[in-house]
Amino acid sequence: GSAGIYLFIVNDIATDPQRIIFMLGFPTAYLTSLVTVQYTLRLPKFDFFNRIIAINIIVYSFLGLALSTLRLPLISREVFLSEFLVSSVLLIIYYKLLNRYFPLRIGVLVHSPFEPFDRYPALNAVQIDAAAIEPNHFDGIVTNLRNESDPETTNLFARLAQQRIPVYDTDNLIERLWARIPLGNLTSIEIETFRPPTFYLGIKRLIELILIITALPLIVIICILIAIAIKLDSPGPIIFRQQRI
Repeated sequence: GSAGIYLFIVNDIATDPQRIIFMLGFPTAYLTSLVTVQYTLRLPKFDFFNRIIAINIIVYSFLGLALSTLRLPLISREVFLSEFLVSSVLLIIYYKLLNRYFPLRIGVLVHSPFEPFDRYPALNAVQIDAAAIEPNHFDGIVTNLRNESDPETTNLFARLAQQRIPVYDTDNLIERLWARIPLGNLTSIEIETFRPPTFYLGIKRLIELILIITALPLIVIICILIAIAIKLDSPGPIIFRQQRI
């Protein structure tokens, strides 16, 4: 990226330890973002773009904080910004290619709905029976955990957990993939949690009132200028009657 170009442009970088540390920070930040994306976004996310940008912002913020703590100046802010943009684009491309050419292999147990996962483009879903599960062939198993209570299935899930193969609940995974929550899955208590606290609403109204009063003089001036411009453009009366044809 731009860090490599910067290495060739600056001739005396080999004799400047600060520049060397500055440039080594970029591959470290990129690898950190790559590993974080790999392990936190392996399950396809509907909002992966926002998550990747957020991860990169956090990583590069820590890089800037480290440079500041070590009292290393941002020798080239353009390089810092361009590296952030280039690494964000590369991570997004990597994530899309990963899910396109190496989709997550999901085994859906026979008593679980298969259609939602079969239609999802970033999943390689196969409907299987619990007795035919081969852990090495799947990255995750989907089942209705609310209905699974027999000892044999429980032992199977325990063995899968020991082999670090996640077991997803059907409803929960559908919510995570499609960002939709069926109303039948919500209780009255959960619905109440969506209501913001009264204290928060009071503070919100107060802040909005302060912002409105603060911006009122500017808005009045803008409205007066717009009214004058309209009057100069159309010198007729503001209120008039027009005969209908």
